Amino acid sequence: MRGSVGRWRGGASAVGAVVLALAVSACVGVTDREDFDALVDARGGGVSSDLALDAIAAVETRVGTDDLEMTSLSINPGNRSVVLTVRDPAARQNLDRYVYRARGGLGEAEPVQVSARDDLDAQSFRSSELTALDDVEGLADAAVAALDLEQASVESIVATVVQGEANLIVAVDSARARGSARFRGDGSLVEASRS
Repeated sequence: MRGSVGRWRGGASAVGAVVLALAVSACVGVTDREDFDALVDARGGGVSSDLALDAIAAVETRVGTDDLEMTSLSINPGNRSVVLTVRDPAARQNLDRYVYRARGGLGEAEPVQVSARDDLDAQSFRSSELTALDDVEGLADAAVAALDLEQASVESIVATVVQGEANLIVAVDSARARGSARFRGDGSLVEASRS
């Protein structure tokens, strides 16, 4: 009986040493919360290319295409979601709305009503036209810089057709001002204005 207790005490000491070593090593390289928040703010509030690209890939897989045709795409970094209004490749006169969430994946298609006056060809663009989505972080940085806002964050990025061309509109917000920057699908800045 005594032998078992003695061995357990030695085992408890070993477990304690391992826990202490893990706790100490976990603190190495830790970034201060203020520094981390400042870095996130400097990068436009935490937007990332992965969210948009994952959403597009998920819908492309679901509908069976490798170049999605859309009338709108809206990225919401705050709740890590993307809403896409997509033309059905099998019946291009039909639109479906998809919501993709970073936690939860792709939801079911929701039909969108289309009126007889809607010119879907004029309103549509393809995912291949939005090459700037490969560097959403850079797009966010460019929008914040063009608007000259301090401690700003990206509220949304919306892709839509403007004057016959796929554009990305980046809405930016800060404590003192807000604005938007419009980019072509390739990421070149068209205009930026504060509201």
